Amino acid sequence: MHVTVFWATRGASTSHDGIGFGGGEKRNTRAEAMQKAIKEAETDALKRALRLFGEALGNCLYSKPYLTWIEKVRAGEGKQDATKQYTVDSLVRRVSSVASGSQGSISFPRQDSFRSGGQQVRVLSKDDKENVYDDDELFVDDGFEL
Repeated sequence: MHVTVFWATRGASTSHDGIGFGGGEKRNTRAEAMQKAIKEAETDALKRALRLFGEALGNCLYSKPYLTWIEKVRAGEGKQDATKQYTVDSLVRRVSSVASGSQGSISFPRQDSFRSGGQQVRVLSKDDKENVYDDDELFVDDGFEL
């Protein structure tokens, strides 16, 4: 069996070939033996081709220092605490059950803002009616035509 792995990147693409071998021993029929042999050969050829790409794609699994390092990392992790893991319920945003009128307004002192070029910025409360416009108002742009 001959397998070619093609790795496309932005620059030049890379491809590596692998030739694999598979045996179909201990199968009841000839078709099952052929299918098993082909599957083993494909897997073997793919592994051989991926090893040529380097450490990131499987060649590191044959390195003794890497395997000892992985064992140290796994031993250091220990068993994971189920209380520290996220659940689906904790990640789903729930609709607030608090009425919007029951929350108090917060006023902030004036601060320098980097967006306004160092000018003073002030947060307006809902009670400050003089500088607030109605959200339901429509603004018509006379210069825009369809």
